[in-house]
Amino acid sequence: MGRVLAVLLLLSSCDRHHQAPTPAPAPRPPAGWWTLGAAACPAETVLRGAAPPSGTALWCESAPGTREGPYASWHSGDRAPALEALGLYRQGRRYGLWVRYYDDGARRLEQRYDRGALDGPQRSYYRDGTLATEGRFRAGLPDGVFRAYDRGGHLAGESQMRAGTGTMVEWAPDGWKVTAIHYVDGVRTGRAVRYREDGSVAEEGQYLTDMKQGLWIERGADGQVVHRARYERGQRVEERQ
Repeated sequence: MGRVLAVLLLLSSCDRHHQAPTPAPAPRPPAGWWTLGAAACPAETVLRGAAPPSGTALWCESAPGTREGPYASWHSGDRAPALEALGLYRQGRRYGLWVRYYDDGARRLEQRYDRGALDGPQRSYYRDGTLATEGRFRAGLPDGVFRAYDRGGHLAGESQMRAGTGTMVEWAPDGWKVTAIHYVDGVRTGRAVRYREDGSVAEEGQYLTDMKQGLWIERGADGQVVHRARYERGQRVEERQ
């Protein structure tokens, strides 16, 4: 019995050693870094821009036009300044966690970057903090399952992407399908459909390398065709009712 227990303990230890490590938190700037002024910038960089009320963006530069270190921007308008975006740059490219905010201070969007490209999980939120969408990017391309939720927090629908290829579906906050567009390597290529709230098709056509191509049709609420247009590489070449 003692030998069996020892073997089980050994196997359990091996399983723990072979588990995938928990990913490290994404780099992010310190909260309120702009209150420190130039002291918040990395060595051999200078502070650029200005925080409210003198300006609406603040960042550090290692050379003219090359951002390095923390970045912050604020909403402009008549109301009290509210943070709009907070993130980091490395050698002029975004990296780490970037967060964007609504003008009332509520978190709107979380994105992760590596060498300027989206890389890792991303989430968007409604103003009340309810999760709106979630998905993952890899090397700048959507990769994996993307989920959308209605304002009540219920799953509205999913899209499956593989290295930027698949049909991406957009959902309205109250749970109805807005568009379904096919992508290849992160570029709109293939069938595209726009829907009405009742689920009927409002418009349909094809994309070729991010440009409208071929016949595009608009339909009325009764399903009848109300407009046709033909495109060649994004340029409308023919149109009729």
